[in-house]
Amino acid sequence: MAYEIVRMKPEHAPEVARLHYEGIVKGFITTLGTGFLADLYRAIGRSSTGFVLAGVDEQGVVRGYVSGTTTVSGLYRSVLLRRGWLYVGMLARHVLSFRTLRRIVESILYPARIPKDLPDAELLSIVVSPESRGSGLAGELLDALLAEFRSRGCERFRVLVRADLERANAYYVKHGFILAHTLESHGVLSNIYVLNVERHE
Repeated sequence: MAYEIVRMKPEHAPEVARLHYEGIVKGFITTLGTGFLADLYRAIGRSSTGFVLAGVDEQGVVRGYVSGTTTVSGLYRSVLLRRGWLYVGMLARHVLSFRTLRRIVESILYPARIPKDLPDAELLSIVVSPESRGSGLAGELLDALLAEFRSRGCERFRVLVRADLERANAYYVKHGFILAHTLESHGVLSNIYVLNVERHE
């Protein structure tokens, strides 16, 4: 099957949100629901520091996507300034839970916990639909991500991966990512991998 890698359009956001919801089942942000996810991905796509690339099949259906940013802290500021008021309303029912509120605060403070010697740019998420796995789409999305970072002048980028997700960790190691740091995130250990964009060419 042939795919076209395009910048996510606003109308793609619900499909991207569904892929995230079904593909990143252990992520905290997933628990906030597809409505929140769709709006968040639209906000990332509109940000000057963030981007979302979608893999679209011949029927125009989004079969996978990858999102990234040149600076996580800058992306957070941009999204919160533009959409923070809306998210307060969307997340009101979650804030009633102290555990969820704590995890929201941990997410916001995440950039400050990254060692200064690691790159600011980050691969935020990458998901391919079950029916498209093994088709080469994941590789196409990774190549598109690298090209995007290269065009934005990023020499290196990082990715945060739960340490207990063996397949995900193996995927990044296979593609040349180097384990650079380990930290506790939302009560579980997560690995931070780094990839040099130019050496991956």
